[in-house]
Amino acid sequence: MEHALQVQNHEPPPVEPISRDQIIKYLDTFGLTSELNDLEKEQFVEIAEAYQLNPFKREVYCVPYGEGEYRRLSIITGYEVFIKRAERTGKLDGWHAWVEGDSEDTFKAVIEIFRKDWSHPFQHSVYWKEAVQRRRDGSLTQFWKKMPRFQLRKVCISQGFRLCFPDELGGMPYDPSELPEEMTTVKVTPMPTSPIENQSDRSATVQESTHPAKKENPRLVQIREQLESNKDHFSENHLKWIESQLEINPSEDNLQKLEQHINEVLKKKTIVKPLKRLANTAKQQEKVQIGKPQQEPALIF
Repeated sequence: MEHALQVQNHEPPPVEPISRDQIIKYLDTFGLTSELNDLEKEQFVEIAEAYQLNPFKREVYCVPYGEGEYRRLSIITGYEVFIKRAERTGKLDGWHAWVEGDSEDTFKAVIEIFRKDWSHPFQHSVYWKEAVQRRRDGSLTQFWKKMPRFQLRKVCISQGFRLCFPDELGGMPYDPSELPEEMTTVKVTPMPTSPIENQSDRSATVQESTHPAKKENPRLVQIREQLESNKDHFSENHLKWIESQLEINPSEDNLQKLEQHINEVLKKKTIVKPLKRLANTAKQQEKVQIGKPQQEPALIF
């Protein structure tokens, strides 16, 4: 077992409140005012103000992704924010996090948090197989490939503190290690030139902004209903992959391919791999190797 992070509780310094004007100044200073539409700007300001996240300290930032009517906005915070907020409550009595396991099935991160008002410590685990982020072709995203231990610990720390301090941290934006790569690193795409309607209907609790409600493609609705009714025939990762395809590329051509793929799975009544994996049957199955004792793990994909 590797003990990676360990801290002792200390008295947090006083914090200056962040105002709406300061958040708007941040958008102007970093050139985001011209890159975000009015709805996206308002949602970012509302969330930063509601949770008192200071964007100048990189406690919160946003990343637009997608194109045209499928453009979205990710609002993101760092795992350090969860630790700082827990300290401010005065209830944190120390914590530590580590990674353990010697195979893909057992590799996990664990966090143990002590609260002054709880008689027993809180412990939370996150397994590699459930947390790792991959691209649509199945390969690891950049930071999960480069820093697998660190990324897994970040996910565990973020989840652990949100669960241990739900009143203070519930609803906070996610750390980038918990999100797909396209939601955290994709460059800004041009704003639609058409005006955004219904901007008065806003919420400070959502983590992604969406454009005004539009009539959903009936075929898309049918596919999702079919998945919901037959989800036992698909693995969890398979369902996530199909849903990502529906979200990213809901074109008629892609919907037709996905519909055929789903029908193929249901016909065989077995779990099959996603289309892009099936397209290259000669590709060697990816494996994870967790390193030997006394050295960093080598994850081979």
